[in-house]
Amino acid sequence: MTSRTAARLNLWIARAAALGVLVSAVIIAVSAVAERPIPDLGLLTLPAVVLLVVGQAWAMAIQSARHLRAEWRKRGTMYFAGLSSRTNTAVMAVVAVGVLAFGTAFLFLGKGGPDPATRSCWPLDSHGVITCVSHSTYLRAGAAQERSVAGILMVFFVIHFAFARSELNRRRRPTDTPDGA
Repeated sequence: MTSRTAARLNLWIARAAALGVLVSAVIIAVSAVAERPIPDLGLLTLPAVVLLVVGQAWAMAIQSARHLRAEWRKRGTMYFAGLSSRTNTAVMAVVAVGVLAFGTAFLFLGKGGPDPATRSCWPLDSHGVITCVSHSTYLRAGAAQERSVAGILMVFFVIHFAFARSELNRRRRPTDTPDGA
């Protein structure tokens, strides 16, 4: 992963993943504070999935390339070796926030996720069991559903960011070459 194209792709993925982390954080914050779904959030689904797939494929390619290089095996570390300890700590903190957002969302999804409303019912669907709830409970469940998805995406995006940045940083240090030159 030492070509000029790989460096550009690392930079692009790091920037796009950082943007994905930021958007996920905003979704988590807004849905937690407003306790209602964000209108038209579905428009972000396609770009999020594309970024998720590209970032995941690139992280696996980096990991595979590192397994082939003996100097990474000697160090005993494979993941974010090119990042500073401060950045590694920040990455782990963002992972924790994403996991927490995902986990706490389930407190509001006990009766299920929102189904399309009718005139007489604000339905929550829990594996085929429909429960009519109040409008505010219905909105909280919709917000929780968005928060859970944003939390998982945040975890993936920050890991993609860390892989790409660590590879960029590793390339910049001349002492990381196999011969130490």
